Amino acid sequence: MLRREILRLAGASAVSALAWDSMPTQPSNATELQFTDHKAIGSYLWRLYGRLESKSEILPSVTEHLQGLQETLSAGANQESMRLLCSLNSEALQLAGEVFFDGGAYDDAINAHLLAASAAKEADEYDRWACALTRYALVLNTEKRWKDSRNLLEAAEKVALRGDSQLPTRQWVASVRAEVAAATGERSEVERALDQANTVLDLTGPVGNGGWLRFTGDRLPEQRASAYLSLGLYEQAEQQLSIALSASLTPRRSAAILIDRARLALHQRAPEAAREHVEAAAEIATRTGSTYIVGKLAQLHAELIAADDPSTTELIEALSEATKGNS
Repeated sequence: MLRREILRLAGASAVSALAWDSMPTQPSNATELQFTDHKAIGSYLWRLYGRLESKSEILPSVTEHLQGLQETLSAGANQESMRLLCSLNSEALQLAGEVFFDGGAYDDAINAHLLAASAAKEADEYDRWACALTRYALVLNTEKRWKDSRNLLEAAEKVALRGDSQLPTRQWVASVRAEVAAATGERSEVERALDQANTVLDLTGPVGNGGWLRFTGDRLPEQRASAYLSLGLYEQAEQQLSIALSASLTPRRSAAILIDRARLALHQRAPEAAREHVEAAAEIATRTGSTYIVGKLAQLHAELIAADDPSTTELIEALSEATKGNS
């Protein structure tokens, strides 16, 4: 119900945006204080999202925030206030899309990110626009739609070039592009994309904003590890996983690293260690209700079944239980 309401509100805002050119330049019934409040609420919700283990808990608040934005729009807007409302809608819809994605509602996540991209485009907010496209690509990666994701990331890269060079938007796009290249076995492209992503460490001043743009480079070791595992570069993957484990991790990131550690343990012929990592990741999935983690476990399950290795029989059974119990 909340997913439908969020997308309904987004659709209503999109229809209003079609009248952009006919809106007056002055005056507007929307006050500066209203926009200050809306901005503060949006920033708070992103910070809250980062702290919550069960991401779906935030959906009622996101719905209420979008309703408030729609009420402000309905009260009367001029071109400048409409631009601000589109920008704030893009941020809120990207947050909704993240929650949908974590809950496995991929079609709704895609719709939210498409609407977020459209709202950011209307506002000439290129970094928000590129981020919405990148989040859309991440959903496609989960569905292994690598060609579609690559095309989307190429578009995101072009949009990001028109944004703020002091924001890490371009680096985030590059890090996701590395994921696609790893999946399709393009080692040179993986290294090129990761090197570009690593330039986030060269940015001066605050990196990211803790909200709709949170790429600070702290995830690079785990992203490198995952890419190296996909390419069969196990020694390099192990080095990067060791670095990743020293960071402060969210439950979802912890689970993804545990699953990659299970892959590495299997390569090292350590099925018991692999099983421990899988069980730890499954416990996080149960605690957080994250369908994203369950999907990662299911992916490993499918890989082991396809490999048909008798030594992984017990692990396959454990994965079967983990994905069944958390589906």
